[in-house]
Amino acid sequence: MLWVSLGMQGLPQHQAFTLILFLMGIQLVFGLLFGSGLDWIADLAGFVGGFGLAIVTSPGGWALFRAKMRRR
Repeated sequence: MLWVSLGMQGLPQHQAFTLILFLMGIQLVFGLLFGSGLDWIADLAGFVGGFGLAIVTSPGGWALFRAKMRRR
């Protein structure tokens, strides 16, 4: 929702992901220090899946996505 609202306001949309990247970075540091399994794969897959579903389920999201892809 933050990503869409920043886009509508004309602000940089990458700011919406700073918290996610920060938390994933902390998880990476703790994983390197204390050892971890393959949990990070599930976290990354959940992020990608959620982002994909956000495009499809947001009002007008699919049409906006198609329009942006056609311009590129």
